[in-house]
Amino acid sequence: MRNVHIMTVGLTPKPIIEGINAYQIDDIFLLYNEGSKTEANSIRALTEKLFINCTLVEVDKFDLEDVVVKILSIIKKNIGNRIHINITGGTKIMSSAGVIAGFFSGSEIYYIKEPKNNDPLSDRIIKLPIPKVQLDDIKDNAKKILTLILERGGKICSANSEISDVLNIRPQLVSYYINKLEKENLIENKKEGRNNIIKLTNAGRFAAKYFTIAN
Repeated sequence: MRNVHIMTVGLTPKPIIEGINAYQIDDIFLLYNEGSKTEANSIRALTEKLFINCTLVEVDKFDLEDVVVKILSIIKKNIGNRIHINITGGTKIMSSAGVIAGFFSGSEIYYIKEPKNNDPLSDRIIKLPIPKVQLDDIKDNAKKILTLILERGGKICSANSEISDVLNIRPQLVSYYINKLEKENLIENKKEGRNNIIKLTNAGRFAAKYFTIAN
């Protein structure tokens, strides 16, 4: 099992270098934007000296969905390894994307506080708690439902009957999974006249895209 770290890169390499010093790392994925490419390259040069595999991944610092999906893609390709996400650097959108992807996948999320009174590095690493519901805990039929809604543009009318017909799932089971996904805030389920309309929430869209990412 390899130790994989995904790190958001900002205009200073310090939080990344501190993360490298704090952990035993086998592979690093540096998420950078057009403004932090120089810093990402300087960090990669350091990792080469430390014999750490380093991959640079360019993201759109203004597009939350772009960053989330790219992080989830990295995570999915590294299933079976220990995943850590350092959200100290980069823009607020990049850090927020790291939190969202980490919560979905059950990865360890951490950030490094600025030193005060010569605090040791180990005391400045703050780990975020992992929520109980994670993407890999979602059952196969629920995954298929989310993916189908995504394929339909994020919204389905007369949803229960269409889902049952397309996925060949009994209507009672469809209702069960719809209720469960709604409780997990992955979909919105509303009645409009005689139609039952289901829409993906932002979280549901990220989840569905995760399930469509090839291994």
